[in-house]
Amino acid sequence: MPARIEQDALGVPIEGATRAEVSLRAAVGRVGVRAAADPNLLVGGTLVAPWPDRGRWTLDRVGDTARFNLTLDRRHDLSTAVWPDRSRVTVELAPFVSLTLRATLGEGTATLDLAGLVLTEIAVQGGAGRVDLILPARGRLAAEVTSGTGEVTVRIPAGMAARIRVEGRRGSVDVVGDYQPDNGVFTSPGYDTAAHRVDLTVRANVGRITVLGVRSL
Repeated sequence: MPARIEQDALGVPIEGATRAEVSLRAAVGRVGVRAAADPNLLVGGTLVAPWPDRGRWTLDRVGDTARFNLTLDRRHDLSTAVWPDRSRVTVELAPFVSLTLRATLGEGTATLDLAGLVLTEIAVQGGAGRVDLILPARGRLAAEVTSGTGEVTVRIPAGMAARIRVEGRRGSVDVVGDYQPDNGVFTSPGYDTAAHRVDLTVRANVGRITVLGVRSL
């Protein structure tokens, strides 16, 4: 008997939104986030959840602000070797809307390519899988990244100055790039006057976090 598969195409129009709060919770599977190519869409992409996993999403609008929430629940006890990334989420976000993003991730792999997006706040919680986070190339933003038992790589594009605070000592944190270290804080030269900059806090609770500056990409 073939597996029952829930599949949903995401196609949320902008409809006057100038800001969006995006929340993603994926306990299992392969997750991708990137800029949308369609200028009329606030959120695009696909959600695939083979039984017994379950995926769902909601959207609320208040004035010019949209709130998009997507959840992918794990409902099996199989290892990733037996059930490798069968559930999949691809989220495409409007590149000209001011965004906040919160992502809570579990097993599987996630690629969050935010380079072409406008973000003011980012919070990423890694799980047992692997996360590759590419920060925006422009703007001023605050970002928090926390590892679970897995591995998180944070990539900082060219032209984006950074102040990186390292918290938590149970895991492993590597900061690679042209940064000046000072008691657990790594800062780009000229950070205070930079037009484009990120205030980044990383916490390695158990796993590993690697922060790569542009010269290391």
